[in-house]
Amino acid sequence: MNRAAIVDQMPPATPPNPGEVLPDITLAVNVGANAHGVFDNVASVSTPGGTNPANDTAIDQTIVQ
Repeated sequence: MNRAAIVDQMPPATPPNPGEVLPDITLAVNVGANAHGVFDNVASVSTPGGTNPANDTAIDQTIVQ
């Protein structure tokens, strides 16, 4: 199993208001030539004062051929 972790802290100037949408976070990665298969990309975020942990994680499957 291949795993990589990127931890970045980008605190907003103030906590977001309920329902406010924060900007997208984009990551670019390099994949080794011998990597192939289906991989789960998992992203987790949290914000100060967040009250809905159910919307703090996203999973996106990627197929590498």
